[in-house]
Amino acid sequence: MIVVSNPELVQAENWRDAAAPAEATPVFLIHDGGGTTFAYHCLGPLGRSVYGIHNPYFRSGQVFNGGLPQMARLYASWVKRTVAARGFPVKRRNGDGTVSVLLGGWSLGGLLSLEVARRLAGDPVVRVVGILMVDSAFPGAAGGADRSLLASAHLLDPASWAAMVQGSKNDINSNNSNKSTINSSEPPRGAGDGPDPCPPDNDDDDGDDGDDGNGDCGSRQNVSAREKNLALSRRCMANAVQMVARWDAPRWDGDLAGSRPRAILLRAKVPVPTPAGAPALGLDRSRGERTLGWDAYAGGMFEEVLDVEGHHFEVFAPRYIDGISEAMRRALDRLDAMARGSG
Repeated sequence: MIVVSNPELVQAENWRDAAAPAEATPVFLIHDGGGTTFAYHCLGPLGRSVYGIHNPYFRSGQVFNGGLPQMARLYASWVKRTVAARGFPVKRRNGDGTVSVLLGGWSLGGLLSLEVARRLAGDPVVRVVGILMVDSAFPGAAGGADRSLLASAHLLDPASWAAMVQGSKNDINSNNSNKSTINSSEPPRGAGDGPDPCPPDNDDDDGDDGDDGNGDCGSRQNVSAREKNLALSRRCMANAVQMVARWDAPRWDGDLAGSRPRAILLRAKVPVPTPAGAPALGLDRSRGERTLGWDAYAGGMFEEVLDVEGHHFEVFAPRYIDGISEAMRRALDRLDAMARGSG
């Protein structure tokens, strides 16, 4: 089994010396509803150090009883630990001694980025200066009439996921210039195979079930391993839907008023195809809105909304990977520049 830390270094700004002081602000990309960081390993260079956070309970099936806030609290602690560790690639600190970072993620990862940012507001170690959401639809208020439908925004269709995983080896490798070792015959990063060493208790808030979440990427290159990962991903997504259904987006009020980090949204151009006469999937109910429903949360939520090719489940497909890599790089560069311009 390949043991990978959580967060894991997906890309280094400088692969010759991953610990070299960075010019660009590092970004932490949080897993989608399926719990893995596979999609981020397929990206082209983003021009900065990129860390991926996968769901530590991917294989165990344990759940975060405290929902997205508990998950975010754990992930915030991991971001702080990573930033404080020796060798973290930061060239300069802010005047208050904090280190600037960016957060982001696809689908559920975008919601978690917002929640993690709220947990880190006013932190003495980390300053979140921007959030990148990749087709993350606003699910509305907890208990709302359409909540269960909108929660499906974070359910990845297993067939679509499998098609992406099993895409052309050449397509993925030719675009994967960030030194990742992924290929189409291997289980995806963030989707480990093998025995489950996880303890049964979920009262501990450290979130570490003993699983690196990235598994044995080379020893079981067969259909059964892929099928197992698909089943684990579906279970993980079902848990995510339940958490989203009872989640209220965090607020920045009181002493934190006006301190919510700037955000940019990448928006899939087209809805997910459905059978003739069938209603649109919940995730596409707000597809006609430029901000995917986020105006109901906060006016002026995004500094920019960028369209990307494909529908929700295929924005990271091999044929679109160059485009979304460029869009993510552009968005991160802009968030970085705005943060530096504001001091």
